[in-house]
Amino acid sequence: MNNSEIEGLEYRLEENKAKRDIRDKAVRLAKVPEFKELILDEFCRDYCAHQVHLSTDPRLDQKIRDDALVTAQAAGALKRFLSFLVQEGATADNQIEEIEEMLAHARASEDTPVEFEDVDGDGYPLHSSKEPN
Repeated sequence: MNNSEIEGLEYRLEENKAKRDIRDKAVRLAKVPEFKELILDEFCRDYCAHQVHLSTDPRLDQKIRDDALVTAQAAGALKRFLSFLVQEGATADNQIEEIEEMLAHARASEDTPVEFEDVDGDGYPLHSSKEPN
């Protein structure tokens, strides 16, 4: 494996570790009582449910109803985003060990000199018309 392939694996490893760390932060955040109470319960459940009702109220101006609907959809977007972070982090976490093994193998093979057999006695590993040095 060449240097650029090793660098690519190192980059993938760092990216996956970063995604795993973000997942861990999202999981910890969801467990914070104040976040759960204010954001998940008050905003995502109660406030956004009220906005859904406003979005269907024919007594309100269309612009107000449209704005209410967009606000109501924010809860779903936030929950999908948090879920995505957790899912992406889990996938990344599962790949970290595999990438580390690939890196270890690549680095080990980089340090091991490759030996070729001079099959035709010309000083080169394969048949060649060039003269040996």
